[in-house]
Amino acid sequence: MIDTHCHLTEFDVFRLPEIIQNAQQNGIQHLISVSAAFDDWAKNQIISRQYPQVSPAFGIHPKFRQNLPDDWQEILGTCLKSFPQAIVGEIGLDFYHSPNEQQKQQQMDLLRQQLHIAQEYHRPISLHCVKAHSECIALIKKHKFNCGGFIHGFSGSLNIALEWIKLGFVIGIGTVLLKTNSTLRKIFAQLPANAWVLESDAPFMLPENTPAVIQQIAHTAAQLSQQSLVSIQQQSTQNTVQFLKRCEW
Repeated sequence: MIDTHCHLTEFDVFRLPEIIQNAQQNGIQHLISVSAAFDDWAKNQIISRQYPQVSPAFGIHPKFRQNLPDDWQEILGTCLKSFPQAIVGEIGLDFYHSPNEQQKQQQMDLLRQQLHIAQEYHRPISLHCVKAHSECIALIKKHKFNCGGFIHGFSGSLNIALEWIKLGFVIGIGTVLLKTNSTLRKIFAQLPANAWVLESDAPFMLPENTPAVIQQIAHTAAQLSQQSLVSIQQQSTQNTVQFLKRCEW
């Protein structure tokens, strides 16, 4: 299996060998380590060079848009040139705390700039979208972004999921699936078989979260869809690899 969204830069560097080994022992052969802040870019380059089973993602989370260097867009382009397997992420919109119109515009401007760079380098994105699906979808359509991506940490309705799938995105199935009252549990079995991937978002979302949690998510997905665990494991890997063929995997 492949963990399509984790934050390895958030772990103590001395724990990484253990965390990656534990992931492999739980069937996770590859990991995509996303960036949230500018400082993560250099850390992810080091990690992905040290561990061949890790691919980096470079981007700026909407919460970390302040104090960027003037040449950050050029640096992002350089990162993508240096890592042909890299995607752009974690980027997006987060309206959870009801930002004012100026703050919303700042987030949308940042997302627009990163969409342009992802399009220029033909890279998929890892999209953070909290209480902002209509705004994200509108931006994707307006700028004719056609490289697709992962809808990270999805917890919305089936209709929203299907709208994203029509735009060439796949749905990120994470620890939300483990919550007994989540909408995601109700709709997972209705998603097209080729339109979802697995993610941990480690070390976030759970008190002690590592990429190994993918195994638990896969087990829950198998139960909800009345499929075998092996089938879910194989489908998740196939979906991710097929989707990322546009990168040099």
